Amino acid sequence: MIARWLGGGLMLSIYFCAATLIAECLFAAWLWSAWHLDRARLAQVVAVLQGGAAPSAASEAPIQAKPPEVPPEQPSYQEILDRRAVKARDLELRELSLRSALDQLKVQKRQLTDEDKRLQEQLAQFAAQVKSVKEGAEAGGRDVVLRTLQTIKPKQAKEQLTQMLENNEINQVVLLLSGLPETNRAKILAEFKTPDENKRLAEVLRLIRQGQPEASIADKAQEQLSQAKPSGS
Repeated sequence: MIARWLGGGLMLSIYFCAATLIAECLFAAWLWSAWHLDRARLAQVVAVLQGGAAPSAASEAPIQAKPPEVPPEQPSYQEILDRRAVKARDLELRELSLRSALDQLKVQKRQLTDEDKRLQEQLAQFAAQVKSVKEGAEAGGRDVVLRTLQTIKPKQAKEQLTQMLENNEINQVVLLLSGLPETNRAKILAEFKTPDENKRLAEVLRLIRQGQPEASIADKAQEQLSQAKPSGS
């Protein structure tokens, strides 16, 4: 009898617990639907049921909302003018720099031209000095040869002059015969006896008669002077 009561009480307790659990589930579902519970509100309810304080809204991690996309700011009219002014200033500075570089190149070119002119003048002076020294040396040597031709026998003098003619030094022979006294020159010319010697002597006398080689030198100088004159003069 007692065992039957115990069994019935046990079954009753089980039924009561199951009914309570079902009722709690139904109540929780009703709360979830009626109060629109979410995870944060559910945490508050659990905290209240456990006897604690409800978590404040400040303690909850804020949900980072994506900031709205801000369209790029359009430059103002004044900013556009300022940018154009900066670009114009840059162009002006570049132009000034190029002009300065061009002026420097012109100065350097003028300096190089002046330096080249100075060098050309120095070369001309040096060439004139060399020519003067050479002509002085030739004149001194010619004087020595003239004195030699005057002292040696006419036959020997003729042989020396003939050797010079064979070496194509006819201008030198002309200068030497022109510088000899008439007496010495006549004695030397009398030694030219063969037809070939007389032919060479005739060419020498022709050049002497024409005033060579000084005449050819003068003609050449005159030609160079004419070429150096401006075409409009």
